[in-house]
Amino acid sequence: MSQSEHAEWEAKFLLDQDERPLEALEPFLTSRGFELVEQPEIRQVDRYFDTPSWDLFRSGWAFRWRDAGPYTLLCLKSFGAVAGNVHRRDEVEQEVDVLPESMDAFPRGVVADRLGELLGEGMDPPRELFRLETHRRVYRVQKGSSVLLLCVDESAVFPSAREGATREAALRFHELELELEEGEGNALANVAKEIEQELAFLPARQSKFERGLQAVGLDPLTSMRSRASTAKASTPKGPYSVLLRRRLSEQFEALLRQEPRAWEGLDPEGVHQMRVASRRLRVALGELRELPKVPPKLVAKWRHEVQWICHCLGAIRDLDVHQEILATRAEGTGLPAYLEARRVEARVALREALASERYADFKRMFPSFLDGAFWRKTKKRSPTIRKAARKALLPALKAFRKQGRQVEKRMDARALHSLRIHGKHLRYLLEIFKPTFPSGLRVFVNETKRLQNQLGEHQDACVALDLIDAYETSIAGEDRALIDLKRDAIERRQNWRAAFPETWTRFRQAAKPSSLRDAM
Repeated sequence: MSQSEHAEWEAKFLLDQDERPLEALEPFLTSRGFELVEQPEIRQVDRYFDTPSWDLFRSGWAFRWRDAGPYTLLCLKSFGAVAGNVHRRDEVEQEVDVLPESMDAFPRGVVADRLGELLGEGMDPPRELFRLETHRRVYRVQKGSSVLLLCVDESAVFPSAREGATREAALRFHELELELEEGEGNALANVAKEIEQELAFLPARQSKFERGLQAVGLDPLTSMRSRASTAKASTPKGPYSVLLRRRLSEQFEALLRQEPRAWEGLDPEGVHQMRVASRRLRVALGELRELPKVPPKLVAKWRHEVQWICHCLGAIRDLDVHQEILATRAEGTGLPAYLEARRVEARVALREALASERYADFKRMFPSFLDGAFWRKTKKRSPTIRKAARKALLPALKAFRKQGRQVEKRMDARALHSLRIHGKHLRYLLEIFKPTFPSGLRVFVNETKRLQNQLGEHQDACVALDLIDAYETSIAGEDRALIDLKRDAIERRQNWRAAFPETWTRFRQAAKPSSLRDAM
């Protein structure tokens, strides 16, 4: 059985489900002197593993077992690096007769040796994270000494097998891979660059491993950070500047982590989570105004940039939320095509923003802000976390309760939407202090979230009506086939509005200023 340790060079592009890449790729490659030879198709199942403490992930490696029918492989693959469209990763592979039944029956060889180096003694054995099933069409692409392997993949991510688990994919996607088999890396880089520019194929920003983790709801970075934060939780007497700086760093990392997912657009959560991180960043930046020695103009600049990012994410987020619901129920009308066209425009605009020099400058320069010399000065004069919490949270809660009482009298869409926005601000403000007062603030965070979710349902119904109206304006008339859909959205809006007083009463009773003061 073969064993090897080598570097893998590959370029990856996402494909639409109905896209036929070879119709464009084959003449493109042959015109540049490449010869394509079709290889046997492959159906493979990859099972990914890591320890409960994410020890392999911490070390920068993904671990999988592959059953590809004629052959079975054990593989460790490093996270590697990306240069342009080309991903470079180290691989440790070992072919085996059959895959082991468990980690206890693991065969000796290069993979076992490397696992031993990465995990050391006394580590918990890896457990299965998820499964990836792929139908792969393969072509050998050759020009002189350069040999590429072209793979067109149809993949589906499934949660790890367990008793009673349903056989339903968490994510499906189509991908084109170009892997360098022989020759120089620049040959692959040049071809990949031309494919992107001339054929307008969308470069993939994530590995299958990263997509799989997200699809089944696993977030190792957050899990590891949660343990670290618990270990070094700030005390109420600690400096507020330290807590704020940590919050800013965490949300900046969360935003960057969701960026590739938002770019690819395979599921709406990427845009949603990136937008949430940007809002949390903006609230935390606003709190810097309460600290001495923090340059106000610098804070204003970064708040403006984060607000721009949030705005870029807004249009596609609204369409992601409503497209499936409205389009499915509006079959036979022109609404689905209208929504899809707007969604395509919004996604192009978002990708342009994420590829812009402005966004690149933000990613490059914000870490310098987090490392600025002023943090040492402000730490010496920073208020305590308890003092800052009382100064920030009590007025915010009182203002929110006052606004809610006014909304009870008006109960119109604009007032409810404004209350929802202020509820988000209050919730993200509470979240800053929750690590220091975990038990005391839990009920306030939960009740604010509950109210915010109900107001969100009301706003969704309002946006649905706006989208239908915009479509009818675009066709210069009313589409009578949408009458039932409009009636349903109006009814949902009215029902959520009618439910608001009861939910608001619950919030007022559970989230009192006196209780908040005692919690801190």
